[in-house]
Amino acid sequence: MILLRDITTPSILDFRGFSAFLAEFFFILFAVISPVLLHSFHLPVFVILPMHWSVLMAGMIYGWRAGVIAGVFSPLLSFFLTGMPLPQVLPLIVVELTLYGFVPGMIREKTSMNSFFAVFIGLIAGRAGFVFTGVIFGKVSVSLWNFVSINFSAGLPAAFLQLFLIPFFVSGFIFLKTRDSNNNL
Repeated sequence: MILLRDITTPSILDFRGFSAFLAEFFFILFAVISPVLLHSFHLPVFVILPMHWSVLMAGMIYGWRAGVIAGVFSPLLSFFLTGMPLPQVLPLIVVELTLYGFVPGMIREKTSMNSFFAVFIGLIAGRAGFVFTGVIFGKVSVSLWNFVSINFSAGLPAAFLQLFLIPFFVSGFIFLKTRDSNNNL
């Protein structure tokens, strides 16, 4: 029972200091580099959603501020360096990833809800933000239902993996980070 509690409710790490900013840098770097690598191997980026992983983890590990920073800067930096995501979907992805970082980070930082729930709500909020932004920017050229189903169904495999794996990655990262900090005292 203790193991399950440790997995589902790890603490948020302080988002300050060199170590936290270095981790944030690597979350953003991974979000920029991973789509390029997947594209080079002709893998379906829209199914794997590589940027989403590190943004979710930034918010889950360091809280909503780190999640928002990763969510905003990852797609913008990627666009300026690689031209991806494409300009027509960039605003949608910025909103989506910002919500992916903000919502789970806020849930983890301000409530006692577990990591699985935080990821689940974050996934829904991010996708809803993508669709809402698409509607606002006039990017919906099919029926709203088709737009929603196309954009939700393509990323379902990644969403299921994120839902079940990210809480374990986060718990392990926090465990290792706090263990290292405790050993340095």
